[in-house]
Amino acid sequence: MEPDKLSISNKKSIDEFNFSSFFNEFWKGKYIILSTLLLSFLLALIYLSQATYTYEIKLKVIPTSLMDTSVSNVSQFSGIADIIGLNVPKSGGENKFNLYTSLLKSNVIAEKIALDTNLMKKLFAANWDDKSKSWIKPKTSSLKKITNYFYNLIGIPVNYPETPNKSNVLSFLKSNVIIYSDPISSITEISLDTTDKELGVLILNTIHLESDNILKKRSFHRASKHIDFLQKQLLNSTRADERLSLIQTLAEQNTIQMNAVGDLPFVSEIFSGPLASKHFTKPNAKTLMVSSLIFGLLFGCLIILIKNYRSF
Repeated sequence: MEPDKLSISNKKSIDEFNFSSFFNEFWKGKYIILSTLLLSFLLALIYLSQATYTYEIKLKVIPTSLMDTSVSNVSQFSGIADIIGLNVPKSGGENKFNLYTSLLKSNVIAEKIALDTNLMKKLFAANWDDKSKSWIKPKTSSLKKITNYFYNLIGIPVNYPETPNKSNVLSFLKSNVIIYSDPISSITEISLDTTDKELGVLILNTIHLESDNILKKRSFHRASKHIDFLQKQLLNSTRADERLSLIQTLAEQNTIQMNAVGDLPFVSEIFSGPLASKHFTKPNAKTLMVSSLIFGLLFGCLIILIKNYRSF
């Protein structure tokens, strides 16, 4: 029993000694840890002083009530369409809403915005010369000029800066607009980070309205073609049941056409917003400073461990 007690006490003393020695090594390197803390914190402050602070603009939308009824309308129309040999899409409101979300950051919407001179002047204010009423080509930095020179030497195509156009708008939308759809609540959130609150609200409103209007016009033209086809079929039909189905389907297509020419939202309607955050959301100064201190502490400890490992 006595040897066992002696071995246990020896283990305890070794553990205490190792822990104490381990702590002492960090204490000896306290100036290293302090240096990495200060350096990391200083770099965070420099970054925050040079960073571009942005607000977050949010717009929440939901499918319109028209999309709920369009599902049943399409299924009824598909029945008579199979009889008379007309091809129609098998999906209704859900497919249209998916098209709406796809349009928000599409080339089509970018082209619409590019045609709006007033909005373009706000979006690319740095490239607009108010005196000459014309666009200014973006300046090429010295580093970019050197890079382009070497690209030309080795035969790599160089993309030179252009005056703001559809491509710039598309790049802006894809880089800054974020879309999230909640499958449970059917609410889709469209968000945008921008330095200008008013501009952010204007952009979200524009892409929402333009996307909805594009689908509205598309449905109007499609319904018009269906109506023309159904009217011709009705003139040639002699069976009473077929004529009744044609008349019902014709009425439904007329309803779709009327909805597509009104001022009400067609596919998507605003649930809330666009609303801008009261304060800057990016970068988060508090989170960044705390993270820099944690990183500085861990980096300092790592340096001490590597130093002790080499000496060992």
